[in-house]
Parts: sequence; structure tokens; C-alpha cells
Amino acid sequence: MKKIFIASVFSFALTNTAQAIPNLWYSSFSHGTVENIIENSKGQTFNVSCTDGDNRHYVEFGSGNTRYTNSDDNLDMQVLFDNGEVYYIPSGDVLESPPTLTEQNWNLFIYNLPKAKRFDVYINNKKKGTFIPKNSKAIKDIDCSIR
Repeated sequence: MKKIFIASVFSFALTNTAQAIPNLWYSSFSHGTVENIIENSKGQTFNVSCTDGDNRHYVEFGSGNTRYTNSDDNLDMQVLFDNGEVYYIPSGDVLESPPTLTEQNWNLFIYNLPKAKRFDVYINNKKKGTFIPKNSKAIKDIDCSIR
């Protein structure tokens, strides 16, 4: 009986660690937060998290066991789209009143993200990952702008 239990747990663990299909956006929703996530062929992830009801949105880039979020201290995150536009991802909460250049930049980033056929992620001016979305229409209605 003990062997069957251990085999079941091992089998369950294997099925839950399966990798996502590379370069496809997928979304999940839980407790008022929508996460739009893409994983490239190297297993790196890019996650745009949007919280409903407030402007505590964030971006996370993951590579192996390392995670970078725009809320990290001393972190400079930029995204370069295939059209040559570079978007600086602001650190911390981006809500201010009246709207600032940072908020306008964030809104442009969110607006243009679904249009990108390719984008590179830079952390502290070093290229860390490249993503080539195959299904950008999956996030065409991303609602993560600051109002």
C-alpha cells in the first residue's frame, strides 16, 4: 500500500510540473488578479499581473530559480518590442494623481504588448530573454491600464 501511495504522489508531481507550450500566452484569474504569462523555449517566463480594483500591477521575469519583478529595489527593467520601441517598466506602484509620464509609459506598454511579434527583456541593461508570441490575440483585451 505504501508503494502505491508513493507512486501516486510521484506521478501527480510529474504531471503538475509539465512545461507550458513555448511562446504562447495564457491567462489565469484568482482573487481579483489576472496573470498573463508567456514562457519561451528556454523555460524563461514573463508575467504581467493586473489587479482588479486598484493599480498594483506588476511585471515579473523568471529564469531558472531567479525572479525579477518591477517592485525589486535597484532593478531597471525594460522591454524592447520588435518595432524598436523600448518600454521602461516602472518600479513599485505606478499610480499617481495626476497621471505622470510613468503611467503614460505603462499604459502604452500594456496597449502595445498584444501587438508585439517579438520582445526582449532587459534587466539592468543586460538582455535576459526573448519571447516570440504565437497567439498575441489571447491577450488583446488585457485590462491592466491605469485610469
